[in-house]
Amino acid sequence: MQDPVVDEPWIDCRTPKISLRSMFERDRAGGVQGWFGDRDVAYSVYARAAILEACKLLDLGSGDEILAPAYNCGAEIDPLLKSGSAVTLYAVDRSTNINLEDLERRISPRTKAIYVIHYFGFCQPEIEAVQRLCRAQDLYLIEDCALGLFSESEAGRLGSFGDVSIFSFSKYFPVVGGGALVVNNAALGANIRFDRPPPRFLATKAFLRPFFRRIFGADRLRLITVTLKRALGRSPAPEGGGDEAGGQVMIGQPDLPAHYYFDTALESARMSAFARWPLRSFNVKDSIRKRRANYRVFLRELSGLSSVRPLLPDLLDGVCPLSFPIIAADRDGLCDALKAQPISSTTWWLGYHRALDCSEFTDTHFLKNNVLTLPVHQFLNERQIVFVANQIKRFVSLEPSDARSAPGQ
Repeated sequence: MQDPVVDEPWIDCRTPKISLRSMFERDRAGGVQGWFGDRDVAYSVYARAAILEACKLLDLGSGDEILAPAYNCGAEIDPLLKSGSAVTLYAVDRSTNINLEDLERRISPRTKAIYVIHYFGFCQPEIEAVQRLCRAQDLYLIEDCALGLFSESEAGRLGSFGDVSIFSFSKYFPVVGGGALVVNNAALGANIRFDRPPPRFLATKAFLRPFFRRIFGADRLRLITVTLKRALGRSPAPEGGGDEAGGQVMIGQPDLPAHYYFDTALESARMSAFARWPLRSFNVKDSIRKRRANYRVFLRELSGLSSVRPLLPDLLDGVCPLSFPIIAADRDGLCDALKAQPISSTTWWLGYHRALDCSEFTDTHFLKNNVLTLPVHQFLNERQIVFVANQIKRFVSLEPSDARSAPGQ
């Protein structure tokens, strides 16, 4: 058992707040947009809007099938369904790696595209094999890099393998939304433009939500938000699933949070100025360096714990980690304890898309039930990471003896 950790002063380890100052600063290297160089990139209000636009570009619709990983957020699945395509799931193992054999056997005459997710900033080990498979079978490869901004592997930069690739910025930086669609396949002849203005509620939500959360509380504010969206005719999820969602609610599967479902106000909408301008202020190299350093501190500080283990213990060269994912015996209890500090932590990807049956994917259930993510963002330093690790050690030391073994691989 770990020795109890001595009390120490409270340290703020929350998600960084949006800063008006970043709207006016400029990074000498061009910021986040500079990282894309001369690639064919179009900027959208959110990554999910870019996913729907990718489906239009690839002419995916009624009668077509897209193969997607069973371990998913659900927010990326809904735009695929909104395109009119059917989605068939394939297996991902407990280390978040694609089961290539399972993927290959699910290809049917209707299959037109394969959707691949890079998790937590780590490149899918089988991405080149999937790319070869797509070329051999004349399929499109849609590469989801929403969790893999700035990462690369020995085979190349994430986002360069797919015919199209998707990025998200608000997961890595304190900005109001922001997504990107990159076209790698020159044969598509793309000239993508997100020509609709971003919804007005985006900036209002970002800057006023903390104020209203203090007044109403998080749960009541969430209920008010959903009620208002439905009243305005922008219900994010059709009741009972229905044809628009692609089917009926699957019995025994907890549903996604309502805001994960696609809001039609986002379709073809461009990136907000509250994302575009701040993104020019952040230094990419510095962000990568700090995230990797913080990840290493967690690996050092959390080694040897019996009820907590890193999901991805090998920080490979080129990885820019989104967060530090762990497998925890009492995941929900640990998350509550950290948030009480408060420390930003997330019970990762709760719920299942209501239109898809995930009952056969036991490894997906394992991940959804046991993964907790810890912050490694570039606004944290080593002292703060050590503080988070110490709170975890304190929690572990107070756990009952029969709950100290982390779930297995």
